[in-house]
Amino acid sequence: MKSINQIHGNYLSEPDRVLLKISSLDDNEYVFLLTRRITCLLAELFQRYTVHEMHPHDIKFSGPDIQNLKDEISAKKTDLKQKYTGGKTHPLGKMPHLISAIKLTQHKKDLKVLKFSLKGHQSVSFYVNLKLMRIMLQFLNKIQTIAQWNVDIGEKEPYLDEALEITLNKITLH
Repeated sequence: MKSINQIHGNYLSEPDRVLLKISSLDDNEYVFLLTRRITCLLAELFQRYTVHEMHPHDIKFSGPDIQNLKDEISAKKTDLKQKYTGGKTHPLGKMPHLISAIKLTQHKKDLKVLKFSLKGHQSVSFYVNLKLMRIMLQFLNKIQTIAQWNVDIGEKEPYLDEALEITLNKITLH
């Protein structure tokens, strides 16, 4: 299982796909293609877990929660303003792999495992917590807005925008 360091996404209009790059804390980079269906399913899974598993007072981030998130990121030596740097090694190669299925399972109380199934019976798994899922919901919503898919992905939380960098059709989560 890998711990996520950074996420970078581009919408590719010609194949109508999302190019998703994930760098892990062990300096690996994984490159994926997400279809509209997989992107929406991923958002639905994140939304289901975040809404059902968070206490009512935790569903919306408040100022202190944002500060706690910044402190967590800072403790990992990651800057919210830092550009996406990727990883030094590419265990699956530099070419993107089409995600054919996704699964989100319980690992520990506040930690889930996100599994991406790829063609050829390969899979890659990442640890995600509830706060990361909430930020990724915002990330996926920004991508679908750029893609003009006109689907509702999660709640719009403008105060999380500071964790997202949007340049033309590129989005990076730090």
